[in-house]
Amino acid sequence: FNGGFQNYFISWGSVHPPLKLFITDFLFKLFDINVYTYNAIGYFFGIVGIIFIYKLCENIFNRRVAIVAAITLATYPLFIAVGIFALTDYLISVLILVSLNYYSRKNYFLYSLFACLAVITKETSLLLPVAVMAIDMLYSLNKVKSILKNLKVFFLKIIYLTLPLFTYYLWNSFITANGQKAWNDWNFSA
Repeated sequence: FNGGFQNYFISWGSVHPPLKLFITDFLFKLFDINVYTYNAIGYFFGIVGIIFIYKLCENIFNRRVAIVAAITLATYPLFIAVGIFALTDYLISVLILVSLNYYSRKNYFLYSLFACLAVITKETSLLLPVAVMAIDMLYSLNKVKSILKNLKVFFLKIIYLTLPLFTYYLWNSFITANGQKAWNDWNFSA
């Protein structure tokens, strides 16, 4: 990341959001540029993913389901293989697990924080806040009376649920101002 955003934009058809780049740059400055430092990102996110799938399943189901889910994820060959290379899809998968865990616990601030981190990791994670908002709004239609009683909580929840979309809007505005595109045909190529 040496040289700022101008070097980041050189010879790209489109640019992914920068969270992975920031993490990599920080670790390279701390521990030098080598394979072990780069792989540490994947190892760290892998451990976080296993912990949070356990917490999410324990909160939604029970401890037994949580143990099975954590063991399944920890031993799943694709999770291990992709984790070694710390691909952006791997990072957003873990950030989505963390976000959903906090959403299931009704901690909308931490949900929003980790959903924003997912959005500034890769654009496709925008599906998370859109899906969560749609489901939450449909569920809230049944609770119109309770919403009207506590408007402050309702508006705070709306802010937290839309914050990841606003975060993406800021990123997209920034790269557009620098003459770049966030989306390109090859973003969705097989």
